[in-house]
Amino acid sequence: MPYSRLKNLWGGTKSLGKLKVIILSHSQQLVEVDELSEACGLEKIDLQGCSSLKSIPHTDQLKNLQLLNLSGCTRIKRTEVEKKIKGLDQEGGLKETKSESMMFSTLAVKLEPGDNTETY
Repeated sequence: MPYSRLKNLWGGTKSLGKLKVIILSHSQQLVEVDELSEACGLEKIDLQGCSSLKSIPHTDQLKNLQLLNLSGCTRIKRTEVEKKIKGLDQEGGLKETKSESMMFSTLAVKLEPGDNTETY
């Protein structure tokens, strides 16, 4: 659903266990995607260019997650990423701006499956 006009994903309970990839890139009105933390089978989340996005899902239950692309998600703060992502590898560069928001390069966050260490 790239370039969608969604503000939120969906209401209510959905069965997301078999969902492996979700591409919401350039959905500029998207504000939150917390429901994705219930999709235990996710391997790839592409949120590139979601410039209104303020929060990201917790990755504790996302054991298969290998890629979380946050390039262009300028409203997400460093503390949000550090709090919610376990096994963080900031490949591609992560830099703070004066407002504590971040600018992400092309591949913002790459996670190694089963890695529970935190690297900042």
